[in-house]
Amino acid sequence: MDKIHANKRESGYITLISAIIIAGVLMVATFSLSYDGFTARFNLLDRNNKEKSLQLAEGCANIAVQRLLEDVNYFGNETISIGSEECSILDIDPIDDTRTIRTSSVVGSAYTNIEVGVIISPSQSSTEPESGPTPSPIPSLCADTIMMLDRTGSMNATARADEQVAAKNLINLFSGVFPTAKIGVGRFGDSANGGIEAEILTSGQLTDVYGDDDPGNDSDNDLFHAVETATNTNSSVGTNLKDAIDVAQAELESSRGTSLPNVIIIISDGDPSEPTTDPLTAASNAANSAKAAGTEIFTIHFGDDPSGLAGQELLLSMATDENHFFVSPTSADLQDLFVTIANNICPEISNPILSPASSYIDINSWKEVPNF
Repeated sequence: MDKIHANKRESGYITLISAIIIAGVLMVATFSLSYDGFTARFNLLDRNNKEKSLQLAEGCANIAVQRLLEDVNYFGNETISIGSEECSILDIDPIDDTRTIRTSSVVGSAYTNIEVGVIISPSQSSTEPESGPTPSPIPSLCADTIMMLDRTGSMNATARADEQVAAKNLINLFSGVFPTAKIGVGRFGDSANGGIEAEILTSGQLTDVYGDDDPGNDSDNDLFHAVETATNTNSSVGTNLKDAIDVAQAELESSRGTSLPNVIIIISDGDPSEPTTDPLTAASNAANSAKAAGTEIFTIHFGDDPSGLAGQELLLSMATDENHFFVSPTSADLQDLFVTIANNICPEISNPILSPASSYIDINSWKEVPNF
């Protein structure tokens, strides 16, 4: 009998110890999975920050090259604001006819340093340029671009503020390339334009003179002023995507348009309520007409995604193709999406093409370096 009780006790101990070991293994596995997920999220954030810092540093390098094209005595030492971020152009020391441009940008814990080697020919440095035929202009890869900003009731104050920063960011990115494409700024959710629920603001008409950013107090009738005007308040007017596309296309086809390709960028939840008769078909038809005229359309879905053909489905069909359609989970994501779209519209932002004056300037190196 005692042996039987002893065996039962030993069996109980073994069961208890086994349970403890199994529980320990499960805890370790759970912790490992949680830690891996935690680490993955931080790695994704680091990658996004790195990509943004690279784009900013390269944007500053483009601007520095443009400054040298305008003035070979440009010495750098300035900070450039691009939306809510910034990049720095360090001192440029002239050594004979060479210049080394150094730019840097820090986003979160990520940073990028870009170093560009430039050679300026004696003909550009001298007061009497060499005679010879005028170089042919290099064709631009950019496009005349209309941004149609959403100010309907679905855009709260935070969303409109992020929309404003994203739009200004695109203007700043375009300013660093040559030839300069034209940009226009419009808004929808507004019945002030003769009953049409969209408009191109007077200060937002197509122009290649962008102006300067005076955050929060912009009143000098430039594109930055138009962006602030478009997004400062929202309205109770319904969403009319047909009018937004029609108004943007009309501006591109106006006398202010050029021979460059045409692009429309539109932000919306994709759930139009106007015109009152079949607003989805009206929006789709307007987009198809613009695309048939050769206009590229980029659409960004923001907000709730309604069921049926509205929402993301409608905006995808309105875009030129699936590569022109984006989803912005939060309004803060708009900034990164506008950078992506800007690089798509205007590849010179990442791969600079110089002006005709570049026959006097050669870029002999362009690289990322760990430090200066």
